[in-house]
Amino acid sequence: MQNQADIYVAARRKILSRIKKDMGSFPKKPGELTEEQNTKVANFAERFELDPKEVENLILKDKLAFLAIVAKDPNRMGFYEEELRKYLLKQSHFVRDVCILPKSGPDARYLNRGVISQNKPDGVKSLDLLVSLKNGSEIYVIHKYTRQSGGVQSSALTDVKNTLKQLGKKSFAGNKVYVAAILDGDYYSRTTSRSKVSKIEQTKSLYPNVIVTTWTDFVRDSKKFISKVKK
Repeated sequence: MQNQADIYVAARRKILSRIKKDMGSFPKKPGELTEEQNTKVANFAERFELDPKEVENLILKDKLAFLAIVAKDPNRMGFYEEELRKYLLKQSHFVRDVCILPKSGPDARYLNRGVISQNKPDGVKSLDLLVSLKNGSEIYVIHKYTRQSGGVQSSALTDVKNTLKQLGKKSFAGNKVYVAAILDGDYYSRTTSRSKVSKIEQTKSLYPNVIVTTWTDFVRDSKKFISKVKK
């Protein structure tokens, strides 16, 4: 069985390699930090009531401190969605186009009381991708890739549920418009000694009117779902 994280692992390694390369050599000299990095230093110092100069001196000398405080967070660089977009575009027998949607602003899209809207409901995150199909249908996707369990990971699943609740009992969010949650990574697929049912299977049971799937099964599950609701 293909590892569900395959399309993301190689991309993540490439991103991390680039981040480390962009760090340059150590120790660094005062004045080498970018404006964005100086802002991160100031914010970090304020958060922990530290002297900004002491924080700056530390990251100029220490690679690990540099990575922890001012380097770009690979999880916020959008490469998970980009890898998924590239994979789905290869499914050209089923998919016509894939767009990564803005996270905020006037062009962001939200699931709001059963329809796709520019208006953001309280506690609901924006949708991640729009998949246009060959048959003229559209699927708005909320996408999560989560590797391990923990507080942040549980928050990611809560984001998914808060979004899917907005659909109510409907199977459509408009004419030939569907909603999907693509949940990738071990956090969603594995079972535990406490629960013999994975989180993705639990989510499927809670929201049978939504395409809940993984990147490997998106085409199969979407075809099956659309065929079912048309009957």
